[in-house]
Amino acid sequence: MDHHNTPQPHLADYLRPLLSRKWLIVVAVVVATAGVYAFYAQKPKVFTSGTPVFVKDPGDPVSGAASPQSTDRNVSNTAALLYSRDVAASVARKIRYDGTSEELLRRVAVTSRIGEDFVEITARGRSGEEAASIANAYAREFVSLVNGSQST
Repeated sequence: MDHHNTPQPHLADYLRPLLSRKWLIVVAVVVATAGVYAFYAQKPKVFTSGTPVFVKDPGDPVSGAASPQSTDRNVSNTAALLYSRDVAASVARKIRYDGTSEELLRRVAVTSRIGEDFVEITARGRSGEEAASIANAYAREFVSLVNGSQST
Protein backbone atom coordinates (compact mmCIF):
# COMPACT_ATOMS: atom_id res chain seq x y z
CA MET A 1 0.00 0.00 0.00
CA ASP A 2 1.15 3.40 -0.87
CA HIS A 3 0.28 5.89 1.89
CA HIS A 4 1.76 8.83 0.05
CA ASN A 5 -1.05 9.00 -2.51
CA THR A 6 -4.02 9.12 -0.09
CA PRO A 7 -5.29 12.68 0.26
CA GLN A 8 -5.32 14.17 3.73
CA PRO A 9 -8.68 15.70 4.79
CA HIS A 10 -8.67 19.47 5.13
CA LEU A 11 -10.92 21.78 7.10
CA ALA A 12 -12.80 22.64 3.90
CA ASP A 13 -13.78 18.98 3.54
CA TYR A 14 -15.53 19.15 6.90
CA LEU A 15 -17.14 22.55 6.36
CA ARG A 16 -18.50 21.83 2.87
CA PRO A 17 -21.52 19.74 4.05
CA LEU A 18 -22.34 22.32 6.72
CA LEU A 19 -22.14 25.25 4.32
CA SER A 20 -24.30 23.48 1.75
CA ARG A 21 -27.04 23.10 4.42
CA LYS A 22 -26.56 26.46 6.14
CA TRP A 23 -30.21 27.54 5.80
CA LEU A 24 -31.45 24.30 7.31
CA ILE A 25 -29.10 24.85 10.28
CA VAL A 26 -30.20 28.49 10.68
CA VAL A 27 -33.89 27.49 10.60
CA ALA A 28 -33.32 24.70 13.16
CA VAL A 29 -31.52 27.10 15.54
CA VAL A 30 -34.23 29.78 15.18
CA VAL A 31 -37.06 27.27 15.74
CA ALA A 32 -35.34 25.75 18.79
CA THR A 33 -34.66 29.19 20.29
CA ALA A 34 -38.25 30.32 19.70
CA GLY A 35 -39.57 27.09 21.24
CA VAL A 36 -37.48 27.50 24.39
CA TYR A 37 -38.53 31.15 24.70
CA ALA A 38 -42.21 30.28 24.25
CA PHE A 39 -41.97 27.53 26.87
CA TYR A 40 -40.36 29.73 29.52
CA ALA A 41 -42.48 32.80 28.72
CA GLN A 42 -45.59 30.85 29.76
CA LYS A 43 -44.15 29.75 33.10
CA PRO A 44 -45.10 31.91 36.06
CA LYS A 45 -42.35 34.11 37.42
CA VAL A 46 -41.04 32.96 40.78
CA PHE A 47 -39.01 35.23 43.02
CA THR A 48 -36.89 34.02 45.93
CA SER A 49 -35.85 35.82 49.06
CA GLY A 50 -34.00 34.54 52.09
CA THR A 51 -32.78 35.61 55.46
CA PRO A 52 -30.38 34.01 57.92
CA VAL A 53 -31.48 33.86 61.55
CA PHE A 54 -28.98 33.42 64.37
CA VAL A 55 -29.90 30.66 66.80
CA LYS A 56 -28.69 31.32 70.32
CA ASP A 57 -28.58 28.28 72.56
CA PRO A 58 -31.00 28.89 75.44
CA GLY A 59 -28.66 27.13 77.83
CA ASP A 60 -29.43 24.65 80.55
CA PRO A 61 -33.18 24.70 81.26
CA VAL A 62 -32.65 23.63 84.89
CA SER A 63 -29.84 25.93 86.02
CA GLY A 64 -30.30 28.68 83.42
CA ALA A 65 -26.54 28.69 82.82
CA ALA A 66 -25.56 29.59 79.28
CA SER A 67 -24.01 26.88 77.14
CA PRO A 68 -20.50 27.58 75.90
CA GLN A 69 -21.68 27.11 72.32
CA SER A 70 -24.75 26.16 70.39
CA THR A 71 -25.15 22.57 69.27
CA ASP A 72 -26.05 21.39 65.79
CA ARG A 73 -28.94 19.51 67.33
CA ASN A 74 -30.38 22.73 68.81
CA VAL A 75 -30.07 24.50 65.46
CA SER A 76 -31.72 21.57 63.63
CA ASN A 77 -34.53 21.48 66.18
CA THR A 78 -35.12 25.19 65.67
CA ALA A 79 -35.28 24.69 61.90
CA ALA A 80 -37.79 21.87 62.37
CA LEU A 81 -39.88 24.04 64.69
CA LEU A 82 -39.99 26.85 62.14
CA TYR A 83 -41.05 24.46 59.37
CA SER A 84 -44.34 23.48 61.02
CA ARG A 85 -48.01 23.98 60.22
CA ASP A 86 -48.57 25.98 63.39
CA VAL A 87 -45.88 28.49 62.47
CA ALA A 88 -47.16 28.64 58.88
CA ALA A 89 -50.70 29.29 60.12
CA SER A 90 -49.47 32.07 62.41
CA VAL A 91 -47.40 33.67 59.63
CA ALA A 92 -50.30 33.37 57.16
CA ARG A 93 -52.59 35.27 59.57
CA LYS A 94 -50.02 37.98 60.25
CA ILE A 95 -49.23 38.70 56.58
CA ARG A 96 -52.84 38.11 55.47
CA TYR A 97 -51.77 35.37 53.07
CA ASP A 98 -54.58 34.62 50.61
CA GLY A 99 -53.92 30.86 50.46
CA THR A 100 -53.88 28.07 53.02
CA SER A 101 -51.13 27.61 55.56
CA GLU A 102 -50.13 24.38 53.76
CA GLU A 103 -49.63 26.35 50.53
CA LEU A 104 -47.53 28.88 52.42
CA LEU A 105 -45.47 26.10 53.95
CA ARG A 106 -44.72 24.74 50.46
CA ARG A 107 -43.29 28.15 49.53
CA VAL A 108 -40.81 28.14 52.41
CA ALA A 109 -37.58 26.26 53.02
CA VAL A 110 -35.90 26.30 56.42
CA THR A 111 -32.38 24.87 56.43
CA SER A 112 -29.48 24.58 58.81
CA ARG A 113 -25.89 23.51 58.25
CA ILE A 114 -23.66 21.46 60.49
CA GLY A 115 -21.24 23.66 62.38
CA GLU A 116 -23.25 26.87 61.95
CA ASP A 117 -25.51 28.69 64.40
CA PHE A 118 -27.75 30.07 61.66
CA VAL A 119 -31.03 28.89 60.22
CA GLU A 120 -31.63 30.02 56.64
CA ILE A 121 -35.23 30.90 55.82
CA THR A 122 -35.91 31.00 52.07
CA ALA A 123 -39.29 31.92 50.61
CA ARG A 124 -40.70 31.93 47.08
CA GLY A 125 -43.33 34.38 45.89
CA ARG A 126 -45.02 35.85 42.82
CA SER A 127 -43.01 39.04 43.39
CA GLY A 128 -39.84 39.97 45.17
CA GLU A 129 -41.85 41.89 47.75
CA GLU A 130 -44.06 38.90 48.50
CA ALA A 131 -41.07 36.56 48.86
CA ALA A 132 -39.30 39.01 51.18
CA SER A 133 -42.49 39.54 53.20
CA ILE A 134 -42.88 35.79 53.76
CA ALA A 135 -39.21 35.25 54.71
CA ASN A 136 -39.22 38.25 57.08
CA ALA A 137 -42.51 37.17 58.68
CA TYR A 138 -41.00 33.74 59.37
CA ALA A 139 -37.94 35.43 60.92
CA ARG A 140 -40.19 37.62 63.13
CA GLU A 141 -42.19 34.55 64.13
CA PHE A 142 -38.95 32.81 65.08
CA VAL A 143 -37.95 35.75 67.29
CA SER A 144 -41.35 35.77 69.00
CA LEU A 145 -41.16 31.99 69.57
CA VAL A 146 -37.68 32.25 71.08
CA ASN A 147 -38.58 35.24 73.25
CA GLY A 148 -41.77 33.53 74.39
CA SER A 149 -39.95 30.32 75.33
CA GLN A 150 -37.28 32.19 77.28
CA SER A 151 -39.76 34.21 79.29
CA THR A 152 -41.57 31.14 80.65
